[in-house]
Amino acid sequence: MRIETERPEMPVHVSASGQSVELGIGEPSGGTWVVTALSLPQAEMVLHALGLEVAQIRDRQRREVAERAHLAQVVLDTEVHRR
Repeated sequence: MRIETERPEMPVHVSASGQSVELGIGEPSGGTWVVTALSLPQAEMVLHALGLEVAQIRDRQRREVAERAHLAQVVLDTEVHRR
């Protein structure tokens, strides 16, 4: 499976290989290709770590949106009270 990334020259490739998972970054035909084999437990740990990082980023984004909404509400309330 090829997964496009924000950097087009560095896609991620994932494939099953016997009892392991191969993870490649870059283009196989280019000079940027890096590949490693992960055991199933290692692949599960990588998947879990990625999920945790994504959850932390999403949580931070939600808190930032809520904070901006709160500040906007405070500004609106201040404007209403001035009139």
